[in-house]
Amino acid sequence: MSTLPARIVSLSFELSYDELEALLSIERAASPVQITLVGLAEALHEKLSALEGRSSRVRYLLSGLNALAFNLMEWGYWADAELVLSELVRLSVAADQVFFLYDARLRQAACLKFLGRTSEFESVKRQIPAGTRFWMKNRFWYVESL
Repeated sequence: MSTLPARIVSLSFELSYDELEALLSIERAASPVQITLVGLAEALHEKLSALEGRSSRVRYLLSGLNALAFNLMEWGYWADAELVLSELVRLSVAADQVFFLYDARLRQAACLKFLGRTSEFESVKRQIPAGTRFWMKNRFWYVESL
């Protein structure tokens, strides 16, 4: 049986969003002040190792990371979401895939701001074009309003 973080990562890549949301909801209810999912970094690294370097899987990999980050942000796991978004940005740049890039940078900046990491926030924010936005908590968030 896999660990909770491994299951969360796996569900993101399986596009099983209802089950993913249910798991995150249960975990959040059990630990309302917990800021990170212990073991998520290792589970993410394992998944990336299995998929990275397979050019036919690049968009699948980026899409899975995007879904994982979105759900982690929705449930307030800012540090974990920032880690995932950092990987999403890195892989997007490496593969010359811009589809998720600016959205990922903006969401990464939001996570850094929520975490109080001001200098990193400012650095990432400078890389985001004006007008970039993302959806979270039932509203759009714009780069200009962060």
